[in-house]
Amino acid sequence: MKILEEHKEWPAVKEVYQRLHENGYQALLAGGCVRDALLGVSPRDFDIATNARPEVVEGLFPRSIGVGKRFGVMIIPFEGFHIEVATFRVDKSYEDGRRPTEVVFCTPEEDAARRDFTINALFYDFERDAVVDFVDGEADLRRSLIRAVGRASSRFEEDKLRMLRAVRFAAQLGFQIEDETYQAIKGTSCQIGVVAHERIRQEVVKILSSHYRTMGLSLLEESLLLREIFPEWDLLVESGGWVKTKLRLDSMGTPYCEELAWTLFGYAMIEHRGATSGIQIVEQRLKELCTPRKILDETLDLLKKLSSWKDFMALRLGERAQIWAKHPILWRAKERLEFIECGDLSDELKHEREAMDHIFCEEGKLPSPFLTGQDLLKMGYSSGPKFGEWLNELYAAQLEGSIRSRNEALAHLEQLRFK
Repeated sequence: MKILEEHKEWPAVKEVYQRLHENGYQALLAGGCVRDALLGVSPRDFDIATNARPEVVEGLFPRSIGVGKRFGVMIIPFEGFHIEVATFRVDKSYEDGRRPTEVVFCTPEEDAARRDFTINALFYDFERDAVVDFVDGEADLRRSLIRAVGRASSRFEEDKLRMLRAVRFAAQLGFQIEDETYQAIKGTSCQIGVVAHERIRQEVVKILSSHYRTMGLSLLEESLLLREIFPEWDLLVESGGWVKTKLRLDSMGTPYCEELAWTLFGYAMIEHRGATSGIQIVEQRLKELCTPRKILDETLDLLKKLSSWKDFMALRLGERAQIWAKHPILWRAKERLEFIECGDLSDELKHEREAMDHIFCEEGKLPSPFLTGQDLLKMGYSSGPKFGEWLNELYAAQLEGSIRSRNEALAHLEQLRFK
């Protein structure tokens, strides 16, 4: 396929294939890279499936890393990327609802039969330049269908995360979930909690960042996964808040920002439960999902400012400008809330934008202060409570235009000293 040959990593992929082939082993491209190529999308990474056992791969590629060696998975590193090489296998006895406790090495056809969805169970034969399809995955691609390989309920009993992966692929590709597969998700959704919370969050974030995110959110709700992952948000369905939340998230635009997504997601809980309780619920759920501290803190800060908007707008102009600069996502969040609520921006927000346009530099940053803390220390001032108050006052006044030069800042500092 031409789209594969044009990929910057293709020479490395061919190198891995040729070394396996020259040593008498079968090697096929496998999974998502084949699916993407058939859809006309350049693959993000490459996986190769082979009948060479992991110890053989290790011998042929001395730099390989056995990240999942007992499951037949080896990583071959290259400059800036890696290629995964996995031995054809059948997974046995899933005991934790996520990973097999044992694997048996097998044929390509048996390997395809243990995979999650037909569109991910395709192989590509380098030698024949042809797709190898044991599960009618190509037909499902043409039909834009997410269908489990074999018996759907068995696939989800083996690995509960596959339920969220089905929703994620639907949201990313704009595909429908085949009915038997969808019914199996609904029947197994109550067991999603056995999956590590961090993995759940990763899939939900991918759904929120997908092109068809509204479809994905509807599937989370209708498949009953929503009530298992976010019990409180499921209550919003009856109140109508869920419809509004989906509209806000759908209008989020690009580039995708996780903090913005969680803020728009969480604001509905503030509307439903009040600021204090709503923010506590958001914090609890995001912590449970192992959200990185930086993203969690920014989300909570944004929600606090949005929930006390009148207090924020009551601050002096120079102070608000510094907050806008520190939290650039705040504007996008407030804009999305107002657009979905009223279809336009409020006069207040329009005036605020005009005021900020006069303060911020062309590159979207605030101007440098005329006087810094380092300047004051050099002038002999001692750090302390007054020190910070003076700096804040001087910079706010500068942003508001009442101080227009360093000399005026120095004069104002003298006035502050004797107040």
